[in-house]
Amino acid sequence: MAKLQVKVNEEKSRTVDLARGESFGFLGFDFRRIRSLAGKWRPKYTPKFKKRTALLERLREIFNRFQSQPVDRINIFGNTLG
Repeated sequence: MAKLQVKVNEEKSRTVDLARGESFGFLGFDFRRIRSLAGKWRPKYTPKFKKRTALLERLREIFNRFQSQPVDRINIFGNTLG
């Protein structure tokens, strides 16, 4: 981590054991361990509910604002193209 010039904040950091069913949140996602359909353990990450709701609300606003515009003229920032 020194090569990347990154320091770990010991007060905010903790060790998580996914094998014991613990989970953690990072960058808007919840991480946990699940068993795959093949029977192997793998990590699973899902968006946090708050972030997912915020994204859906933003999309709803954009689609309502540009209801009469063709889809190819709408971008995610809410500005018309062209």
